[in-house]
Amino acid sequence: MAGVQGNSISIKILLVTAPYQYPHQKALRTESLGQLYIAAVLRERGFEVSIYNPTMGEPLKTADGYYYGVPLDKLTTIFQAARPDVIGITCHNAYSLSGTELVARTAKSCLSKNIMTIAGGIYPSVYKGRILAECPSIDYAFQGESETALADFLGGKSLRPDELLSVDGLIFRSNNKIKVNDKRHFIHDLDQLPYPARDLVNIRAYMNMKSSLYGLGTKPTLSILTSRSCPNQCRFCNMWLIHGDTWRPRSPRNVIGEFELMVKKYGAEHIFVMDDNFTYDPERAKTICEEIIRGRLRFRWNTPHGISVKKMDFELARLMKKAGCLNVCVGIESGSEWVRNELMGKDISNQQITHAVTCLNKAGLPVCGLMLLGYPGETEDHFKESMAFVNGLPLSLITASFVFPFPGTRLYDQLREEGIIAHDFNPPLDDYLEPVFLLPGLQRNRLKQRYQRLLMGFYLSHIGQIAKEMILGRAKWITGKGIRRLLGS
Repeated sequence: MAGVQGNSISIKILLVTAPYQYPHQKALRTESLGQLYIAAVLRERGFEVSIYNPTMGEPLKTADGYYYGVPLDKLTTIFQAARPDVIGITCHNAYSLSGTELVARTAKSCLSKNIMTIAGGIYPSVYKGRILAECPSIDYAFQGESETALADFLGGKSLRPDELLSVDGLIFRSNNKIKVNDKRHFIHDLDQLPYPARDLVNIRAYMNMKSSLYGLGTKPTLSILTSRSCPNQCRFCNMWLIHGDTWRPRSPRNVIGEFELMVKKYGAEHIFVMDDNFTYDPERAKTICEEIIRGRLRFRWNTPHGISVKKMDFELARLMKKAGCLNVCVGIESGSEWVRNELMGKDISNQQITHAVTCLNKAGLPVCGLMLLGYPGETEDHFKESMAFVNGLPLSLITASFVFPFPGTRLYDQLREEGIIAHDFNPPLDDYLEPVFLLPGLQRNRLKQRYQRLLMGFYLSHIGQIAKEMILGRAKWITGKGIRRLLGS
């Protein structure tokens, strides 16, 4: 089945979140903004759209962790009741691969072997053709931002295999080979998009999941994306593969309209601002904060994916605090300026980081430093330099993860060229808390010891500040479980 006629018949589309196996019981579960944006655009184009998320219930304990999904018979019942013409499956990561195949295979089994199955999400955006190789029941997949590309595809005439080559970002099979079209087109004016279709899901269930990110999420919580992508293209980052290499903001008025909807209609008290670079344009960020204050919108928010430190000033930090910001994350990655810039390609100086963190700290905003370990070229001396730098910053928290080489990044190409990873490198899970490759001369236990030394050194050097913030009620992210985990390390 190569396409769907959209002009003469009404097409029913069921969007499904792929079930997944996860090592831990507490997986972060928030509304899928990508899925909700796609639903909103499809509905605006005249399609009949529904959404089903089988991962929302209590996870099932298994030998390998926890299964977030439903029994096969329930999945079959849902599909037979919905009777869709197209199944769209959100595959977030490697955890979701088997669930993506399960959904597609079940749909073809209980509905029709010819039903169109389409995958989207982070995994096909990063791993490209692997999604069809690993999920034989998937017919097509789309890379990256695909609201308009998918709507155009489903609303067009039936396409011949040669015509499929013109579909932006499409992944498909032709003559028993997997073809991957380039992703070329991104939506420049994000204001033209409708707001995410939160009315198509049981939004209260998402809001009350208690999924906590840096102390936020304990009260009714929603998420927002006020801009897309990041222009920096750090050598290890894959975000530009998903959202393009140009930072694209929504207008302050458009953003405020969604904030008002989330707070006044849905009753959100906490909001995750999921941008990769919320403060890239500081004047725009200031305007958004001023409008939140002027409109007397009462909610708390944070920036769990980090903010740009390059243009941070005290005025912006002060406005963020006054507008309800609870805390922010800053991508430090390494305290060694040479590692951060020459190896990682971040182009951020220690002085810029120190200035930004100082401004935020002065404004009363706790700051979490995001760190990366195990980058190729980082020596023990670089690591010690990194520890000394973060131990001297007025941070309230740090988190650390090990470098993961995503296909398409310059880091991935470098490791391939140096023979550190093979051409078919494909870890079973996107796990950032375990090293997935080893550098020459650096054993796994030594690398994991660096993780423990970094955390322990930081918290020992910041006991006074953390105690002060606990007394002032700012240390929302500090929990009994977190303290026990730290002591155990």
